[in-house]
Amino acid sequence: MSTNEIEFLTKILQDALSCDKSVRTVAEQKINELVETHGFLISLTRYAQLNSEGISGAQRLMALTILKQNVHKCTLEESMNIMNILMSVLPLELDRHVVNISAAILSIIAVRLESNLSTNFNILDYLNTFVKFISDSFTTPNSTVHILNSILLVSELQNHVSPSSTLLYENLIFLTPSLLHILINGNQEEASFVAVTVVKDVFLSVLTIRKKNLLDFIKETWNKFFPLLLNTVQLSCLPLTGVQENIFHNKVILEVLSFFENMIHAAKWIRKEINVNVLERIINSIIVDDSIYFEVLENNDDESIIIQQVMTRRWNLLGEVARIKSLQHILETIISTDPNRFLNLILIHTTVRDIDVEEWLNDTNSFLQQEEENEDEVLWNVRTSAANVCRLCTPIFGSKIMEFLVNSLNSMGQLWKARESILFVLEILLRRCPEEMLGAGVNCHNQLLQILLNEDVGGPAVLATRALSVLAVLLNLKKREGVNIESSCSQLLPKAVVSLRSEVPLLQAAACKLLHNLLPLIHLNDTLSLFTEGENALFSLMLNDNTVDDMLYICIEVYTEWITKCHLQTRGISSIEAHSVLFKCWIKHIKDPNIGELVVSLFNELIIESNGDESFFTQLSWITNILNGCCSMEEHCALPFVLQILACVFKKGSDNVAMRTANILIGSLCELLLTSEESSIVVSASNCLTSLLQRCPQMGSVTVCVSPTIINIISSLRRNELFSGVLPSEFTTVVTGNESQIYPLSVILVTIVISMLQKDKNEVTLMNSGKLLVAIVENTNGFRDNEISSIVKAIVTRLMTVKTDTVAQELISPLAVLLKQHMHAFINVLLSSGLLNSMFSVWLPKMSVFFGKTDLIRSCDALLDLLGQWPPDERLSGEMLSWSKGKNKKEMLPLDVALFIACGKGVLNLMSQCDMNEEEESEDDLDWADDDDEEDNDDDDDDGFENNNNNNNNNNNNNNNSNNGKDGDNTTDEGVVNNEDSKNVGIAAGKIGSDVEAILQKVSPLISRYGPVVTPFFTQAEIKELSLLFATA
Repeated sequence: MSTNEIEFLTKILQDALSCDKSVRTVAEQKINELVETHGFLISLTRYAQLNSEGISGAQRLMALTILKQNVHKCTLEESMNIMNILMSVLPLELDRHVVNISAAILSIIAVRLESNLSTNFNILDYLNTFVKFISDSFTTPNSTVHILNSILLVSELQNHVSPSSTLLYENLIFLTPSLLHILINGNQEEASFVAVTVVKDVFLSVLTIRKKNLLDFIKETWNKFFPLLLNTVQLSCLPLTGVQENIFHNKVILEVLSFFENMIHAAKWIRKEINVNVLERIINSIIVDDSIYFEVLENNDDESIIIQQVMTRRWNLLGEVARIKSLQHILETIISTDPNRFLNLILIHTTVRDIDVEEWLNDTNSFLQQEEENEDEVLWNVRTSAANVCRLCTPIFGSKIMEFLVNSLNSMGQLWKARESILFVLEILLRRCPEEMLGAGVNCHNQLLQILLNEDVGGPAVLATRALSVLAVLLNLKKREGVNIESSCSQLLPKAVVSLRSEVPLLQAAACKLLHNLLPLIHLNDTLSLFTEGENALFSLMLNDNTVDDMLYICIEVYTEWITKCHLQTRGISSIEAHSVLFKCWIKHIKDPNIGELVVSLFNELIIESNGDESFFTQLSWITNILNGCCSMEEHCALPFVLQILACVFKKGSDNVAMRTANILIGSLCELLLTSEESSIVVSASNCLTSLLQRCPQMGSVTVCVSPTIINIISSLRRNELFSGVLPSEFTTVVTGNESQIYPLSVILVTIVISMLQKDKNEVTLMNSGKLLVAIVENTNGFRDNEISSIVKAIVTRLMTVKTDTVAQELISPLAVLLKQHMHAFINVLLSSGLLNSMFSVWLPKMSVFFGKTDLIRSCDALLDLLGQWPPDERLSGEMLSWSKGKNKKEMLPLDVALFIACGKGVLNLMSQCDMNEEEESEDDLDWADDDDEEDNDDDDDDGFENNNNNNNNNNNNNNNSNNGKDGDNTTDEGVVNNEDSKNVGIAAGKIGSDVEAILQKVSPLISRYGPVVTPFFTQAEIKELSLLFATA
């Protein structure tokens, strides 16, 4: 490069690194222009390889970073030139950052070149040169730097290459023996660490794609290096002296252990190498490393954590062996010689760390989070891994393991950490291995129960906390055993309440966890007797400034569970301040997005308390402010939960509280529905208004005070023909300042219907619209004719445009209500507007696909009422409807005939859903075992390759007679008929509800009139089912 080029690039790269944003921006713009210039990236590559005093490391890295981001813009020829330059200097480069980016650029270019092999034959030579360059670096290295840099290049290549890059991928696999040689030689710990990481990832990817020639190669390589790899597994960790080589030595052990564990899990042929000697060496390595492990156990620095992870990996490796059925006998051989020694080794490694104890005592949430992670089996440390090995070995020990642990606990004295370790293991076994624990017998369980109650519950905080957790699991197990645990629960509940009032937050958390498990088991009388005392303790915790996050959540959950159980027997038990406490707690933690759902669950129980009405009304001003937008952003985010609380008021509150709340908030609710665009708010407001209208049907005829915002919306709708005549002439839509005006609620409800059904609204927004529309139309008895007409037209007009059956069902359901309540007005509107035929063309065919009994019964009921009065309007007498009859066949039918066919299809659909619900209710709950811990049978091919023999799949043609409506198809499967017969036997036995019976009774009188006419539109199976059905109705 010329001096001028070097000076120019130095200046522009220096500016690009400037702290001055304006200088940096100009430089970046100039670089972006230069990148598009032919030859610039090659110059940048040469510049990055210069190592002179005038060029800083930062400038070299900047040059390489620009190159990496833009190398894809190079021509293939430029890419090859860049590759040559980088390969010439990479072997002896000392700057690690430069090596890493250079390796990434080489990998990107190599992958790109291979993808263009078919377009340029010269590329193959370059790629072969590149592969040889890497291979030679391991056979004839110039220095240790050369070896490390080459391994880093292989590591980068492995990150970029996929199995689809055949040439590079396969050459990468063939390099693995060279990489393993570096590991075995052990001259460079860092190089060994990177090498084994690459080999592990490559081997596992080959096991995933299962290509035979590559599987053969890695199997041969594994067998060759297995004894040497096992030696590495057994290596001891080196002490922390600050020496970098010691750190990488420990990292190498960690990575090899991970390699072993993953390979044993993924490849069954590897398991044949596992024998007693291998497992003894693994267990021995745990014992040998104990001294250095316990030395760093209380440290949280990176170097100490590596040693802790090595110990975790050793236990995980044992756990992987214990998990595999074909290897369990080997582990059993080792354990059976001295089972107590092995169990004691486990208990030593499940001892809680002092650093964890201190954290739990200072931060209860960290304890609760760790416990949840432990129960979910996502916590990864020595303590949980060792306990997991114990669990997996339970089939080997059988019930004797519990006897051993209980006896150990009995003889442990006051060593609380040792006792906590035993209880920690016991809790896992009781929860995850109930069958083996039940085998220990009632005496063993009772002995443990007494030890816990008499000694450990009153011990140090961490021990007492663990004891309370074990008690909860033990009582559940005893109940499963058939033992009456009511007396034990009665004895334990006061202790839990005492712990709730403790000054130690950890014990308070433990008490909450215990109550969570205890409340379902305890006798109802005991639940009631201590409720007030427990309520006071929980309220104190909920209002405590230090109760946050998980601790706050569990307090609210426990109080909800407690009062819910009390409500099974009585009400009026909560404090008159309960509502106030709940809202104070919520307002204090309003920024926490996780608390809203818990507040709603608790409020759902408090609202049925007779003594809480006035307490709730004290919070109504805060709720009103949030609904009207007079609140903070955090409070606005809680609006969906506020609306859910109001829905609870309308569903479960007393008449007094429901009516007063409805009168105060109806206008605000309607405004939210008309103005909000946030889906969570719209859905919650819709559900809330639905509950209000269902609870307070008289609201349909009241007047409400509406804001200028709603008046403007009404004004804009006056141009919509659907809104014609809705607004009485005496009401104005002129907004005068910020003054509200009085309007009939019916006008507002019509406005809501028309707004939500406008054509420009996405169909997705109508997915749950049915409930609100039904609630509105059910309250239309006080509506004027023009208002009913507008609602009918709005729903039918939108029904014509929807594309999904689900949304169609949402719109047909309110139409069914309108047809039943306002039949003559309904028919008149549709006939006058020419929409009747179009509506029934959509509605009637859907009767066979509706899902959900409520909507289906509603539709059947309305259509049958119409048929029962046929024709309610003389204009209907000649109405014809097109009906599909078989594939691609249509027939014009009298409307009343089409109505009867639709009702028949609806009844068949209804009975099918009744039968399905019955089957779901009759299913027994399955008690699943830990199937995830059981390994597949190992009787596969010796090489572990994928068996490519195609199994012959017997395609049994299960014709389910899904030919409803096929003309003249009278053939049915005998099995289906038998199944239908059995179903109707159930119907005859009275297994249908009164609502379904009412539908059948309405159909029966119509059969003689329409039966013979509609027969061709039903299959023989359907006819037989309907015949049996009405014979027993």
